[in-house]
Amino acid sequence: MIGHLVTDNGAPGTMLRGLTLKGSARLVLVLLEGPAREMIRRHGLHGDAARVLAEGLVTTAILGAHIKGDERLFVQVQADSPKFSFLGEVTGDGGVRARVVPDVLTLTGPIEGVLQAVKWDGPRELYRGLSPIEEGSFEGALSSYFTRSQQTTGLVRLGVTVNDDGTIRQAAGLLIERLGGDESSLEAFQAAIEPLRSAPMEELVVGALSEELLGGVEVLAQTTLLFACTCSMERVESTLVALGAEDLRALAAEQGGTEVDCHFCSTQYRVSGARLLELAAGIEADVVG
Repeated sequence: MIGHLVTDNGAPGTMLRGLTLKGSARLVLVLLEGPAREMIRRHGLHGDAARVLAEGLVTTAILGAHIKGDERLFVQVQADSPKFSFLGEVTGDGGVRARVVPDVLTLTGPIEGVLQAVKWDGPRELYRGLSPIEEGSFEGALSSYFTRSQQTTGLVRLGVTVNDDGTIRQAAGLLIERLGGDESSLEAFQAAIEPLRSAPMEELVVGALSEELLGGVEVLAQTTLLFACTCSMERVESTLVALGAEDLRALAAEQGGTEVDCHFCSTQYRVSGARLLELAAGIEADVVG
């Protein structure tokens, strides 16, 4: 089950995984227009902030293309120029969510910063990778990540286009990874993918979906991607408990309760004063016990 599916979670996206170049390369295609539009709408983003969210979301989905089960992949981009942070997550069952801070951005030059990816299986951290943002873009960051952290050879293309009114028209990504072979096969692979580096993203998407890209695509799996959130009242209360009994009692006395908003889906959780006192009593009981 995809975490906590929010009401009205927008149109679904798609992830296609397969083989190409006669089985010598792995292909991943993600189409995320629907989920990107829904997140942009919920956060009230426009212009460059909307573009950054869409590109970051596609990046997150590609990095998490091969997770499964209870696994999830968390992606953080911390940019120094311009100053912003992107947070994204994809789960093994196709849930995606993302957030950009601040809500208003102006990109006047290349993006400088780092990309970090952390893979989890429930509470266990399985993997952590870090890579600089090269070529000043999410596409460059992805290419750098696969080359440095995964030590793979391949092609990464991102295609995010924005309508005149600021809405997202396309949010797509393509990854082609060489699976191995000798030096001659490497040269053949590089020659085959070279024309794809400058080809229009729309053509690459059509070619992958029609299974004709690079002479043929063998589709192995196709997954629906949905905007989803893992927030819950239980998680909110766990966070509040970390404040300690004294602070919880103070919140109950001074404010009569508290409200917590999820930064990803904007769901608002109201915790009453009575419930805060119950949580405080539970903390104190555990201490005594």
